[in-house]
Amino acid sequence: MNYYGITMMTLGEEVMDNALRPDLMKVGEDRNVIPVRGPIKFENNGYYYTLKITGTIEKFDGIEQIYKDNNLIYNFMVLVEK
Repeated sequence: MNYYGITMMTLGEEVMDNALRPDLMKVGEDRNVIPVRGPIKFENNGYYYTLKITGTIEKFDGIEQIYKDNNLIYNFMVLVEK
């Protein structure tokens, strides 16, 4: 499987601890999205995570974003092919 992405900035520990890690630990809980990341929406300590994804488990693309106080701080575009 290939996983490609682009970030706007390097994520610090605060972002990882409050947004990305907690969301990723919920993989498979949201039955409305293929189980490759966490839920499509997640909020914690002023951080808001979103995932927009299309395709199947074999081939999908999407955009993962993190906002802090309504400001976009992380934008990760992903393309996965098996």
